[in-house]
Amino acid sequence: PWFYRQSATPLSILGEKPPLFGPDLMATDVGVQFGGEVVTYKDGLSFMTFHGSGHMVPQFRPQSALHFLNKLVGGGGLSPLLPRNETLVRLTNAGFAVKMNEWTASAKAAPYVPARKEKFVVELNGNLRGEVADR
Repeated sequence: PWFYRQSATPLSILGEKPPLFGPDLMATDVGVQFGGEVVTYKDGLSFMTFHGSGHMVPQFRPQSALHFLNKLVGGGGLSPLLPRNETLVRLTNAGFAVKMNEWTASAKAAPYVPARKEKFVVELNGNLRGEVADR
């Protein structure tokens, strides 16, 4: 899994956007959200999904798309590697829960999800421009 920070969208943008663009955009900060799944293979090949978007990711999930593009261009990973199966099979149920809670907390924090909001501007011609803004 990977996560992103869903921040508030200005009311001016919400009022101007087409109805089918960014159905998950809201006027309030929602915080860290589930972005989708990522599987990394050897030699650096990764396969990822965007939760709730289908093939039109920028249209239906613009904030998670911006987060992904920032990571792709900036060279950062989307989430830490999960513990190896050999590690997990030796854990008790309680130990497994602790290990997964630790992993989830790590995946929802910096450097995978920025502590600052990823601010974006949607222009009427459909272009998505992003920048990182102070809290």
